[in-house]
Amino acid sequence: MKPKFSVIIPIYNKNKHLDRSIGSVINQSYGNFELILVCDPSTDGSTENAKTWQTKDSRIKIITREKPGPGGYAARNLGIYNSSGQFVCFLDADDEWCVDNLSNFSAKINEYKYIDIFSCAWRNVDGDINVLDEYSKYNAGNSDQIISFYDFLKLEISGRRPVCTNSIVVKRSLFEFSGTFPEHTATVGGDVDTWLRCIYNAKKLVWCDFVGSHYYKDSTNMVTKGKSFVDPRVHHETLIELLKDSNFKQRYNLRLRANKLIVYAWKLNHLRGAENFCLVKELHWKSINIKIALNMILSILPSKILKPLLKNIY
Repeated sequence: MKPKFSVIIPIYNKNKHLDRSIGSVINQSYGNFELILVCDPSTDGSTENAKTWQTKDSRIKIITREKPGPGGYAARNLGIYNSSGQFVCFLDADDEWCVDNLSNFSAKINEYKYIDIFSCAWRNVDGDINVLDEYSKYNAGNSDQIISFYDFLKLEISGRRPVCTNSIVVKRSLFEFSGTFPEHTATVGGDVDTWLRCIYNAKKLVWCDFVGSHYYKDSTNMVTKGKSFVDPRVHHETLIELLKDSNFKQRYNLRLRANKLIVYAWKLNHLRGAENFCLVKELHWKSINIKIALNMILSILPSKILKPLLKNIY
């Protein structure tokens, strides 16, 4: 079987990086895909560049929107609704894929026919720094891994999340059960929430032993600059839903995972000078460990004392 992929790139003022991202899809060694470019109203020529690419390749479809949406979530959702592939995957407009990314995923889909969601390794690039993601370093030397929902929670809690938006492939039908990106409630961090719901409904995912993408942390207009990494309200809504049918171990780790995301967002807000929330009010008290308790104590300190401390321990 040669599965068809729908590749979705949301575009908003990313013209500086657009040739790199679009080119990395068009030049894939595997050809059975459509590339959906969802263009918000850019001011830097991004939409015009996308249209130029469309004239060169019939697999490119362009959808335009009248106003930009935070985090690209509405754009991704629009791409999903207009997709025709059996599997959906994503690429941020300032990142790039490795040339065999889709070919490798196609092989894994045929090998694991009962799996609905796949991920792979990626490299984080920040200037001269180019390193593997934390899970791939942890799993170095091992082959593909079938990861249960419970194990996924443990990996997230340990800081070794095995998925990112550029490195994931999802069976299109899975979005019907799991929902799409939280475009109306999240500004950033909504992808983390989406993958949690997808993996919960799929029961497991396959992490594939190959590097599929490069994530550029030094890109201009990076969406997370100056903003909270995660919206606690979004994750709270998902948490309440998933707790209903989870066992005791899953419930404990769901709350602990949510607490870790909340603490992470709270720290970043302080370090970036962004608007912040009350940490103690947002935490889930049934899953508090020593590290989270320490941050609760730190949160009551005056800002002038707190920020230097966070710079040293973050």
